[in-house]
Amino acid sequence: MLEKYIHRNFLRFFILNMLIFIGIIWLTRIVKYLDFVTDKNMHMSDFLILILLLLPRLGDFLIPVVIFASIIFSYNNLTNSKEIFVIKSAGVSRLKILKIYSKVVLLIILFNYLLSFYLVPLSMRGVDELKLKLANELIINSVEAGSFNKISPEITVYVEDKEQNILKNIFIYQKDQAKSAIITTAKKGEIVRNKNQILLALETGNRITIGENKYANKFLTFDKYITDLDMINNVNKKLQRKNDISNLYFHELLTLDSDSNKHKAEIHHRIMWPFLSMVIFVVVLTIMMFGDYNRNGHTKRVLSAIIVALIILLAYFAAKDQFTNRIELVFATYISIVIIPISMIFVNQASRIRLKYGEK
Repeated sequence: MLEKYIHRNFLRFFILNMLIFIGIIWLTRIVKYLDFVTDKNMHMSDFLILILLLLPRLGDFLIPVVIFASIIFSYNNLTNSKEIFVIKSAGVSRLKILKIYSKVVLLIILFNYLLSFYLVPLSMRGVDELKLKLANELIINSVEAGSFNKISPEITVYVEDKEQNILKNIFIYQKDQAKSAIITTAKKGEIVRNKNQILLALETGNRITIGENKYANKFLTFDKYITDLDMINNVNKKLQRKNDISNLYFHELLTLDSDSNKHKAEIHHRIMWPFLSMVIFVVVLTIMMFGDYNRNGHTKRVLSAIIVALIILLAYFAAKDQFTNRIELVFATYISIVIIPISMIFVNQASRIRLKYGEK
């Protein structure tokens, strides 16, 4: 009965804090994403899908922070309502309270591992596919009839008439990396999607390549010609991050043929970040329970717990930034996240023994 009550108490604050943190983050970012809806004609359905796809990554990042906040709110609630004194009177030890909280925290940590190992890479691949779709639609919609359309720094397109994806009397100026210019004209064309590419199927026209000297010049007349607008698709390829290690599933990271420190650092981060929740939980709750079961010094204990938890989080982020350059820091971090909770449990037990003999 006591376990269920404490679990409900904690989960109530956990869900509330998670919603608040997500809400705050979205409020700071919502204007940027709404620009896609208002200025770039993004469908509201795509906007909602984008929000849902970003939730796993937000959850993965926020869980340790939310656990830290929820433990403080939950235990503080028990103290302010004097329920903690009833629990103490029932003979429940500090270690027992720690074990009760640890059961629900452990389930959340296991879910965090599911996020880190599988759901976050899955959702981010979905984000990349959505970005490609939006980029392609933006390029298609940006071509307006009767005006020169600079659809990328290297490509300018002019069409006399446009009906959906059908173009008439087309002029394309394209500058490539070899410092040459390509001018393409056609009487008719159609914008065609081919997976993640935008193809332009042209009919009856000319293609002129102007090189750095007259010997590099080329002239081509065609009845039908398909161009993939390389410069545009190069931009699209940059959005495809399936080979980015942060978008790989954990089992793919383990089997990836790479000896780079960046690859190794990503593996260790995925293991350590969810476990950091357990470290913060044990440290915060131990500090909150330190001393007598009374309100004297309770505010000081709360502030101490907050400061220590923030130090742990900041220390981890500082170490993580150096993982790729100094891989030895990884092992030091592993040792720290194991030793800290164990030492705090010993502190908890020592405090209980001191109070027990002090009362006598």
